[in-house]
Parts: sequence; structure tokens; C-alpha cells
Amino acid sequence: MVPANYREFFTTLKSLVEAGEDPLSRIDDAVLRILRVKEQLGLFDKPMQYHDVEREARDLRVDVNAWLLHADTVTRVDFGSPRSQADYSLDPPPDAAVRPRLDYRILDGATVGDREFLYVYDAANARLIGFQRADGAFVRQWLAADGGEWLTDLRALSVTSVADGPPIAYLLTADGVLRLVLE
Repeated sequence: MVPANYREFFTTLKSLVEAGEDPLSRIDDAVLRILRVKEQLGLFDKPMQYHDVEREARDLRVDVNAWLLHADTVTRVDFGSPRSQADYSLDPPPDAAVRPRLDYRILDGATVGDREFLYVYDAANARLIGFQRADGAFVRQWLAADGGEWLTDLRALSVTSVADGPPIAYLLTADGVLRLVLE
């Protein structure tokens, strides 16, 4: 069960996973155990219909919903029920013909003005990609000018919410913290 101070819980849990102290597979296992109990209690008809062992989650973001990042998209979980990819998925970037391979590794979100976004780090193409949170529509991408050598060891991503102006992305790498203005 999530404690009353759930924000601190999620921050701590994410830090433990990122530090390798608590593997994401342990969280996946806990979620599967909860779903099995819900199934046994008859709380929903097909609890495992969206579980796909071949689509390993790589990162987790929790706000009103839970968001599970996969190599090429996100699974949105509404109130404990995963939505099918037909109902919600991230649009492919418009340069998919040039950069067909995706390798999404890290997920974060932020509010810019009155719009909510998801930000994804794509390791295959050394870029950050912004999507609308509501429907997964592609918004914009930021490519590393030098080919992204400094992004090869990206360990964490945090994008700040702003009332106006461009958001700021903080990137944790092996060499330290980088601050990028996403204009």
C-alpha cells in the first residue's frame, strides 16, 4: 500500500530503482501479485490482458496515472487498469524514416503553461522527445548537436514545470548534472 506521503514514496522508489538498489523487476513482480489477487477476488474481468512479458518496462512515472516506458512507447495505466496500445501510445517522431530505431530509456513529465507533456530520452538517436500527455501526440525533439557522446551514459532526467517560457531539463550523466533549456 502507498503511504499518505505518496510523493516522497514515489521519489524514493524511483531513486532506488535508478541507483540499482531496487530492481524494476521487483516492482513488476509486486504489481503482478496485486493483479493476481484482484483477479481472484473478481475485481475485474481480464487483469492480465495487457501484460506482455516481451515488453519489459524500462522506467516508471506516476502522477494521476502510472506510465510505463517501453523501448518504443508508453503504457498508460488509469486507476490500476492498463490501457491498450490502440487506446494510448506515443506517436512516432516525424523523422521515423530517417531514424527508424527507437530505444526509449528514461521518462519524465512536466507542465508548460496549461499543457502537460511527457519527455522521453531516446538512446538510439541521442535525443529528447516531447509528447502531449493527454494523447501521446509528438510535440518536439531536441537532438544533440555533437552526435550525443555526452548522452551515452544518461542516468536520470528531470524536466521542470513552468508557467511560461521554455522548460528546463536536468540530465544526470556519469560526468555530472547538465542543465538544458528546451527551446
